[in-house]
Amino acid sequence: MQTNRLQEYRSRAKETQRQVAAAMGIKTIGGCKKELGYHPVTLEEAHRAALHFSEKLETHISIEDIFFDEEVSSPSTPRLM
Repeated sequence: MQTNRLQEYRSRAKETQRQVAAAMGIKTIGGCKKELGYHPVTLEEAHRAALHFSEKLETHISIEDIFFDEEVSSPSTPRLM
Protein backbone atom coordinates (compact mmCIF):
# COMPACT_ATOMS: atom_id res chain seq x y z
CA MET A 1 0.00 0.00 0.00
CA GLN A 2 1.33 3.41 -0.90
CA THR A 3 1.68 6.09 1.76
CA ASN A 4 3.64 9.28 2.13
CA ARG A 5 5.86 9.97 5.12
CA LEU A 6 7.62 13.03 3.69
CA GLN A 7 6.35 15.24 6.51
CA GLU A 8 7.45 12.73 9.16
CA TYR A 9 10.97 12.49 7.73
CA ARG A 10 11.14 16.24 7.17
CA SER A 11 10.29 16.80 10.84
CA ARG A 12 12.86 14.23 11.97
CA ALA A 13 15.50 16.02 9.87
CA LYS A 14 14.34 19.39 11.27
CA GLU A 15 13.98 20.87 7.80
CA THR A 16 11.53 23.16 6.06
CA GLN A 17 9.41 22.22 3.07
CA ARG A 18 11.63 24.51 1.00
CA GLN A 19 14.77 22.60 1.97
CA VAL A 20 13.26 19.19 1.19
CA ALA A 21 11.75 20.42 -2.08
CA ALA A 22 15.17 21.76 -3.12
CA ALA A 23 16.76 18.40 -2.31
CA MET A 24 14.11 16.70 -4.46
CA GLY A 25 14.75 19.15 -7.31
CA ILE A 26 11.27 20.71 -7.25
CA LYS A 27 9.68 24.04 -6.28
CA THR A 28 8.44 24.59 -2.74
CA ILE A 29 4.76 24.60 -3.73
CA GLY A 30 5.24 21.30 -5.55
CA GLY A 31 6.90 19.81 -2.49
CA CYS A 32 4.01 20.94 -0.31
CA LYS A 33 1.44 19.38 -2.65
CA LYS A 34 3.43 16.15 -2.88
CA GLU A 35 3.82 16.03 0.91
CA LEU A 36 0.06 16.40 1.31
CA GLY A 37 -0.60 13.75 -1.34
CA TYR A 38 -2.22 16.07 -3.89
CA HIS A 39 0.41 15.24 -6.52
CA PRO A 40 2.27 11.97 -7.09
CA VAL A 41 5.99 11.75 -6.41
CA THR A 42 8.11 10.58 -9.34
CA LEU A 43 10.65 7.81 -8.91
CA GLU A 44 13.49 10.32 -9.36
CA GLU A 45 12.03 12.62 -6.68
CA ALA A 46 11.56 9.66 -4.32
CA HIS A 47 15.15 8.57 -4.92
CA ARG A 48 16.44 12.08 -4.21
CA ALA A 49 14.36 12.28 -1.01
CA ALA A 50 15.68 8.93 0.22
CA LEU A 51 19.29 9.95 -0.44
CA HIS A 52 18.74 13.31 1.21
CA PHE A 53 17.17 11.90 4.38
CA SER A 54 19.80 9.14 4.56
CA GLU A 55 22.48 11.81 4.61
CA LYS A 56 20.69 14.17 7.01
CA LEU A 57 19.68 11.45 9.49
CA GLU A 58 22.93 9.51 9.08
CA THR A 59 21.15 6.19 8.52
CA HIS A 60 19.89 4.29 5.49
CA ILE A 61 16.44 5.51 4.45
CA SER A 62 14.89 3.73 1.47
CA ILE A 63 12.16 4.85 -0.90
CA GLU A 64 9.98 2.16 0.67
CA ASP A 65 10.54 3.66 4.14
CA ILE A 66 9.14 6.99 2.97
CA PHE A 67 6.47 6.03 0.46
CA PHE A 68 5.18 2.52 1.23
CA ASP A 69 3.59 0.78 4.22
CA GLU A 70 5.32 -2.50 3.38
CA GLU A 71 8.33 -3.51 1.32
CA VAL A 72 7.73 -3.63 -2.41
CA SER A 73 7.74 -7.20 -3.62
CA SER A 74 10.46 -8.24 -6.03
CA PRO A 75 9.68 -9.85 -9.41
CA SER A 76 10.86 -13.20 -8.04
CA THR A 77 8.23 -13.15 -5.27
CA PRO A 78 5.27 -15.38 -6.19
CA ARG A 79 1.99 -13.57 -6.62
CA LEU A 80 -1.29 -14.72 -5.19
CA MET A 81 -3.96 -14.98 -7.80
